[in-house]
Amino acid sequence: MFKRSLHRLLHCLLVPIRENAVFFLFMLMLGEECIVFEPWNSLRHLSLFELVLELYVFCLLLTLLPLRLRRAVRLVSAIVAYAVSLLDCTLYVCTGAPLTSPMLRAILATTGGEASEALHAYLSPMMLFSPVGLILLLAMAHVGFCLYGKWQRIMLPYIYKILQWILPVMLPLGLCLSLTNERYLFHRLVLAQSDTQLPQSLMDANIRTGYYLPVYRLWISLIEIGRDGRAVRTLPHTAAQATVDSCTFTSPHIVFILGESYNRHHASLYGYPLPTTPITQRLKEEGELYLFTDMVTPWNFTTEAIEQLLSTACIGDSLRWFQAPLITTLMRSAGYHVQFLSNQYVLHPRKNLHSLIDAQLLANEELSRMQFSLRNAEIHPYDEALLQDYDSLHGFQTDHNFIIFHLHGQHVEFADRIPPSRRHFRPSNYHRPDLNARQLQILSDYDNAMRYGDSVVSQILSRFQNEEAIVLFLSDHGERAFDGSPHYGRSNGFEPSDIRQQYEIPFWIWVSPSYAARHAALCHGIGHATTLPYSSDRLPHLIMHLAGLHTPAYQPSADPLHPNYDARRPRMLRGRLDYDHWQREQHSQGLAH
Repeated sequence: MFKRSLHRLLHCLLVPIRENAVFFLFMLMLGEECIVFEPWNSLRHLSLFELVLELYVFCLLLTLLPLRLRRAVRLVSAIVAYAVSLLDCTLYVCTGAPLTSPMLRAILATTGGEASEALHAYLSPMMLFSPVGLILLLAMAHVGFCLYGKWQRIMLPYIYKILQWILPVMLPLGLCLSLTNERYLFHRLVLAQSDTQLPQSLMDANIRTGYYLPVYRLWISLIEIGRDGRAVRTLPHTAAQATVDSCTFTSPHIVFILGESYNRHHASLYGYPLPTTPITQRLKEEGELYLFTDMVTPWNFTTEAIEQLLSTACIGDSLRWFQAPLITTLMRSAGYHVQFLSNQYVLHPRKNLHSLIDAQLLANEELSRMQFSLRNAEIHPYDEALLQDYDSLHGFQTDHNFIIFHLHGQHVEFADRIPPSRRHFRPSNYHRPDLNARQLQILSDYDNAMRYGDSVVSQILSRFQNEEAIVLFLSDHGERAFDGSPHYGRSNGFEPSDIRQQYEIPFWIWVSPSYAARHAALCHGIGHATTLPYSSDRLPHLIMHLAGLHTPAYQPSADPLHPNYDARRPRMLRGRLDYDHWQREQHSQGLAH
């Protein structure tokens, strides 16, 4: 009697799986593959028990649906699972990290042209031999299994027999693991549904909170992006409350050039052996350009880097970036004519998903009106065209101007950043036996983009040669370009070569002859500050010093020209890694470059 009751219980236990057999089997294999390729989580294999439990519960709910609706839900669920898993795994293969909030923001902020460039740059036939190929193979097997019922009749009875004996063990274990994993339940059921700011760990590569499936990582990333979108929409209120006590307009013309994906270790200005930046290098040798040698960025993604760069809140402050005034709104309130010339962000022609959720600081129309007096209306194939935009808007300038040039710089794909007639370097210029022909071509394209950008910057400087102007240049982040590794593009990893290429950025200040003559003491202070450790999130406070802008938002400890500058303040990368502590470790191990 007991044996018969047990057999009947096990039979009932298998009903949800029998009704959704093929779906359960292939979703289990897909989930297990995603778990296996999560190498930073040493306990990831325990997630298999939670996966079995969650799939079983999902199939149990499916059995409650009418057959036709059940099939439709299974089809949609399978398509979503394969698509998100492919995206997650592709990102991991290309960048060393899975789907995260910053990564998703970068994807949503991409135009059709940029998406095409990225696909061409990163995807290759070799990816078929990576976990991406396994997912594609699994998807094709799933389709074949559904189409050919003979396979099901042969294999499923054996699978039922196995599951009949392991499910009674795996389901209770999965339940126990879910209940005891407090952080997993807390983040998944509480924080995800509230306005509480998610921990930084969820935004990084090291996701250790139990989000072991790509669909969960997508879910939490969308929640975080939506929360950031709401944060952006609070900025007008923050700007309205910002106050400017006075402004002396110390620098009548302040120009800020924001580069893109600029690996300073590929600039001859910083010692690179090839002449990639000959013009700025000459200006430095002539004493017109002050080169800062210890500058980092807290982010290696454009959106996050720019948000922190424009906010007067520094990394480590009690306020987040959207809770503090923006340098652009303060400068405009002080009386500067603020002009924004971007080859990446314009208000109307740029149509992408990220603009639709209104979460981009520079794509929000209300914020744009508060920040800028003028901005350009078109994105151009090459950065040189921004000079024409500037010339056409020059007549609108006043006696006090804050002008921002936002370049496309060295954004992938590098070959598309350079006019064909401006190519200088060839693969034959490099002795890199560790790189193949394609990689050497990409390397030469990157260095050509660097050299072309140097010529664009020099043309910007020439327009202020006869003005009392000061020009600041830095890049939002760097870019991997085969330094110490066979990789290029972006990565969420913290390998030494990744840190040096992506987070160590260029920063220099150029002054016109008339500016140097009238502000000798200020230029002397800039010269002394060039060796100080600095981070791009503190730049607004330097700009306020140059403008003579007095406001409660100003922090002397974040201004390298102020006597109270705090050079020992930690410079955090992605909110997790203390760059200066990392540098000391590198020196102690004899690995510093």
